[in-house]
Amino acid sequence: MTLEFTLYIVVCMKKRFKQNKSHLLSQYLFITGGLFCLLLNSPSVLANTKILTLVTEYLPPFQLLDSNKKITGFATDVVKAVLNKTPYQFNIRVHPWSQSYEMAQKNKNTCIYSIARENYREQSFQWIGQIATTNTYFVSLKSNKQLKINSIDDAKHYMTAVIKNDFTHQALIHNGFIRDKNYYVINNSDSLLQLLISRRNIDLVLIDSLTMNYRIMNNGFDPKLFVTYVKLNQQPLRFYLACSNTTEKSIIDTLKKAFKTIEQNGEKQRIMATWMQKNIGVLRD
Repeated sequence: MTLEFTLYIVVCMKKRFKQNKSHLLSQYLFITGGLFCLLLNSPSVLANTKILTLVTEYLPPFQLLDSNKKITGFATDVVKAVLNKTPYQFNIRVHPWSQSYEMAQKNKNTCIYSIARENYREQSFQWIGQIATTNTYFVSLKSNKQLKINSIDDAKHYMTAVIKNDFTHQALIHNGFIRDKNYYVINNSDSLLQLLISRRNIDLVLIDSLTMNYRIMNNGFDPKLFVTYVKLNQQPLRFYLACSNTTEKSIIDTLKKAFKTIEQNGEKQRIMATWMQKNIGVLRD
């Protein structure tokens, strides 16, 4: 059934209803209700519905999986609140960070979170809104007594593990670190702290203060096992929702407007307060 034919039937039913209201009321409501459903599901209508792909990584408490394996977390709730104020349909996909990063650079109508907004990335994405801020530190086991680190350059004498294509990975390259000489690349951020315990060749990891608090608690580690050294970033690390450069301008404008709405009406702050209550010590630098 075409959209035009559907509308024609509705008009005809409306004319007959006006001629004989008492006999046709129930028929009119039933048929027009059914036709309305057909109208909403017609190919011409669905073709105009924008479907966005959101990509991310497993990064508690920003992005995590609940008991039903559904994506949740502080940043996810913020992003969903933004999208729910737009006319777009969306789906969220969780991949290793390097895969999500590549998809968000290349694919049309694709967005990524939580991504650090840095100068070298500025032209690679269209930036929608800031989700949170944090700082990233060199972290080691307290039992590793050989370490003497008072600056980023001091860390070059040891082996640091980083996530592929993460801010930390690119920051080490920018600071003159050499792969397999003084830094080691992994794909799974969830294993960072475990690496310090299980791999003797790994001296340090780079991890932000928000996710570190959660990982310590979530893995049942004793916080006293770890020690924090120098900060990697000079300015607070800004986690954002961003979209590919090939994403349509109208979509970008709508997303920015929706993000500003949840900031101005307090919804973003309420989401953050909820997660702080769930995870004492998390989301604090």
